[in-house]
Amino acid sequence: MTLRVIPTEGRTLNWITISLEYSRTITGEWCQVTLLWVLGTEGMMDLVTPTVTNHDYLIGNDGACQVLSASSQPSNGDPSSTAEMNGAVNSEQPYRLYRFLTDLEDIIHKHADDRSQLLALCPLVRRLLASSSWLELSAPQPAPGKAWGVSILYDEPFFPITVQLVTWQPGATSPIHNHGGWGIVALLSGQEKNRFWRRLHNPVDPTSQAPEYPHQIEAVGDRLVLPGDIITFLPDAIHSVEALGDAPTVSFNVYGPTQHDQRLQYNPQTHDAVRF
Repeated sequence: MTLRVIPTEGRTLNWITISLEYSRTITGEWCQVTLLWVLGTEGMMDLVTPTVTNHDYLIGNDGACQVLSASSQPSNGDPSSTAEMNGAVNSEQPYRLYRFLTDLEDIIHKHADDRSQLLALCPLVRRLLASSSWLELSAPQPAPGKAWGVSILYDEPFFPITVQLVTWQPGATSPIHNHGGWGIVALLSGQEKNRFWRRLHNPVDPTSQAPEYPHQIEAVGDRLVLPGDIITFLPDAIHSVEALGDAPTVSFNVYGPTQHDQRLQYNPQTHDAVRF
């Protein structure tokens, strides 16, 4: 990450602010931010700079979190496997949202299973974000009293794909839920803690645990998601989200074909689940 300092005025009793521009690896564009220098009692100043990472994660139906490597991505000549998909974007030909949707539809037709679709779509999402710095400018503001805000970028009748921008207020938490279809969440700003859960009862295995509580779950792990990270979910992956820090989180979300009767919110105390 490269920083460029822009001198600005601003000082109080115990803190100083300056404006910085930093090159984000997720977009390749210069973005201006305001950072806080905290003046300690001994006159020392501490600064926490923005952290941008580029990790891809796949959350399985059992709650296991797999870190995807380059070798996990398609390499069979599919457009999503080229170097261009990983950020080497031709600045004269931006990768537009409509092109992303067309390529997404092609991948859905080409790959029959959810996992293969997600592996092929991750590089497409990165390519779109590299050409779409406007996304953060379009981040929705949560309504008064609401923990989150949603802006629909694409939702067409009779086509089972939804594209959203989602904002979470600092400190907000989501219910424990699955999505009933695959999902992709690319974090643009802020920090999120994703906690993962699994059902103790496997409905296709009569010998599995807790047969009288088919929706009983247990926590199996968590992951801190930072700007530049993409986290993907199989249809029955169960998770909850907590927005960390003092600033809202903004994410670019894509959801695939959804079985709405299987999209559930879980209660780990009562072992119940209701439609989400």
